[in-house]
Amino acid sequence: MIFQGKSFSSSSPLGYQGSRLSAFLGTPSPEPMDIVAILFNSELLKLYGEDGVAAYGVVLYISYIFLAVFLGYSISMNPVVGCNYGSKNRKEIRNILIKSLVLNAITGAAMTAVAEGCASVFSEVFVGYDSGLRSLTTTALRLYSLCFIFSGINIFASSFFTGLNDGLDSAVISFSRSWRFICYRCFSGSRPSGLLCWPRRFFR
Repeated sequence: MIFQGKSFSSSSPLGYQGSRLSAFLGTPSPEPMDIVAILFNSELLKLYGEDGVAAYGVVLYISYIFLAVFLGYSISMNPVVGCNYGSKNRKEIRNILIKSLVLNAITGAAMTAVAEGCASVFSEVFVGYDSGLRSLTTTALRLYSLCFIFSGINIFASSFFTGLNDGLDSAVISFSRSWRFICYRCFSGSRPSGLLCWPRRFFR
């Protein structure tokens, strides 16, 4: 198992500072997410103009509601993992890890299904005044909702390693979620064959 060879009596020198870094990089706090929003808005303005920025704002509002479930669970499980880590209860830690991964995977799939099925309803609530913007927002939400399948596992994994006093791994996971892959897809998606341009042909 992944805990073999890991010393439960030692403390990582990056544990505390790394945990703070992971919180900065991975949670929807203003600093990292504002930078991502600026990058996305700049690209969306080129592709769709003001409608693209409006659609992205709606998608973010809705995604925060869904992601709050994952964040709440991960934050609540963090002290449980830390308590068992301190008591060197490896069996219970493995049990928490396996059950949490399964639970987050099932919840993520259910959230994706709900978001896909209710995308038009959500869009109607926010931008029902404009048919073109509503169609764009619906498509954007259906594309974005696919990330819910993996978001819960990623968010929990970051919190899990924070509970194990492994701030470095936690920060790497958080960075990959909030900065690395998002920013990569933002710029690669702005190319003609990219994901962001895929819906564009439907709204010309």
